[in-house]
This record gives sequence, C-alpha cells and structure tokens, in this order.
Amino acid sequence: MTETNLSSDQLATAVLQEVRDFHAFLADWFSGRSAAGAETLAAQRQRFAPDMQYISPSGAMVDAITIETMLGGAHGGEPAIAIEIRNPTVRRADETSVLVTYEEHQTGGVQDNSRRTTALFVPKADAPNGVGWFHVHEVWLVSE
Repeated sequence: MTETNLSSDQLATAVLQEVRDFHAFLADWFSGRSAAGAETLAAQRQRFAPDMQYISPSGAMVDAITIETMLGGAHGGEPAIAIEIRNPTVRRADETSVLVTYEEHQTGGVQDNSRRTTALFVPKADAPNGVGWFHVHEVWLVSE
C-alpha cells in the first residue's frame, strides 16, 4: 500500500469517483469498447491494494490476480452490457480508509442482475484516483 496525504473528505470523494470510474471501465471491457490486452488489465490492477480481497455474491473469495485472470477471458463477451451505480454512500471515512456501499445494476448482458456492494478502500498513491480497493463484498439483490 502506498500512502497519500489526502484528508478523510478528499479520500471519500476519491472513493466515490473510483467506484464510478472502475465500473465504467468494466462496462467498456465486457462490451469490448475498451482496448483488449495484458497492458490494459495491468493498468487496471493498479486500482487494487496488494492484499485486496473480493467476495462474490456466491461466496467465492478471490484476490486481485484472480480477478485480473477472470477479466482477461471476459473482454467483449457482453457487447450490449450497461452498468449503473445507484445510491453510493460513504459509511465511514478517515485518513486510513473509506467504507462505502452502493448498488450495481447490470443490464443488456448475458443475464440482467443487481447486487449490493460494501467496499473498503485504502490510500494508494499510484492508483488512478489515489485509493485502492482493499475489501469488496457483494450480495445479490432480489427484486420483490
């Protein structure tokens, strides 16, 4: 992890931007609108803290390298996908971490789905927005 000199308010703002930016990348990647290749994925990997952990809605727990591998095989696989982030909320922020929740709604892909995400970010100076994804936990949202 690399430190930044951002205040808790600046980190919180950076995290909300990071959530939007990373999901925009994911939509572009899955649809094939972004450039394919290892260089693109390596650049995106800068977004993750070195010891990042992701828990999928099914309960699988993976690290950043596994996510990069999974993304590698998914480029262009969902040409019409759109990803919308709703209700991003900073739950807690200080100079060492920011906890957020948000809803992610995917449409136009293989299967429409929605999930609620809780994510913990840490300062990471070499990441695009100065914050790194440290812990992410998603659960499926079931429509009533």
